[in-house]
Amino acid sequence: MRFAINLPIFGEFSDPRLLGELARDAENAGWDGCFVWDHILVSKSEPLADPWIALTTIALMTKRLRFGPMVTPLFRCYPWKVARETVSLDHLSGGRLILGVGLGSDMFGEISTFDGPTTDKTRAQLLDESLAILLGLWSGESFAFNGNHFRVRETRFLTEASAKSTDSDLGGRHLAEKTTLPPSGSLRWRGGGRGRPRSGAVTRAGERNGLVYPAFSGCRFVLRCSSIRRNRGHPRE
Repeated sequence: MRFAINLPIFGEFSDPRLLGELARDAENAGWDGCFVWDHILVSKSEPLADPWIALTTIALMTKRLRFGPMVTPLFRCYPWKVARETVSLDHLSGGRLILGVGLGSDMFGEISTFDGPTTDKTRAQLLDESLAILLGLWSGESFAFNGNHFRVRETRFLTEASAKSTDSDLGGRHLAEKTTLPPSGSLRWRGGGRGRPRSGAVTRAGERNGLVYPAFSGCRFVLRCSSIRRNRGHPRE
């Protein structure tokens, strides 16, 4: 079993350079992974970093740490764009990226604000089709897809995912009930959750050599964040 931290990307944590430095600190302290939230709206009164810019910074500032989004709601992404982004980041990091995906929720109003699909069933269908397209494009082979939401004429992405990077992380409260997972050995469960991970998540992670991560980074990392900001001349918020 391996252990990781999970960082928000808003408020005091909205500086990608800071997230990269915290990830580097985590690596030096012996953590196995570092994951960031993937949101486009959390609070109208707080700044928010782009998660993929943050992940790129983490990739460049660490050497062995596994990293990725926790989790990307695929319903709001074109899967072919995600395929390009993930393969590029996969090669940039030497195969350390773990893609976390899920249904997403309207907890912060980011679905309703941008007129997204509000039902779990629709988002689950989009997730299923997106996963199928991702796996096809990642393969480096000729691929076509005809679904209810997405269509791909026969094409081929020449740059395929590296052999070292074969894991996708599946998340979302309703995922198991609402979706049919594609029959691929590249899809593995990871433990996780809000606060202390549930016993079932820990069991899955242990059985499948997965990652367990707390939902927040803890007081020591918040203090480290404030210290870095003060050293840069930023006032403590």
